[in-house]
Amino acid sequence: MKKALSLALALLMTFSMFGVMAFAAEDTAPIHVIFVVDGKTVKDIYVQDNTILTPYAPENPEKADTDTTRYTFKGWKSASDDNYYYQNTLPVATLDGAETREIVYTAVFSEEDISGRQSLWNLIESIFERINLLFEYFATVFNW
Repeated sequence: MKKALSLALALLMTFSMFGVMAFAAEDTAPIHVIFVVDGKTVKDIYVQDNTILTPYAPENPEKADTDTTRYTFKGWKSASDDNYYYQNTLPVATLDGAETREIVYTAVFSEEDISGRQSLWNLIESIFERINLLFEYFATVFNW
């Protein structure tokens, strides 16, 4: 009787372990995370729920300056909130009750107007332009 009881308990324990394993296996949908700079996708990844995004985030991106504007990286901005995030401050990716989720982080740049600034070569150029104007003036006065 003891052998039959221990065999029945062993089978019951085995079948109950299969149920626990099936319950413990996570089958969650991945979260699609996209990093966009100037309308171009620079990184496109899929992560599981409650994943830290810091190792997946790109370094601070750069935008080429123009003749009149200098661009400085302000941070990553999500459409879901108004906060700016950096590589080491990105929030944990969570589903928040949704089955699938897509998070898009867009790089935001501040613009600085540099059109009024003068470089050293522009300064030298303007000095020589004024010297040329003086020579033209003396040429007209003295009929050279």
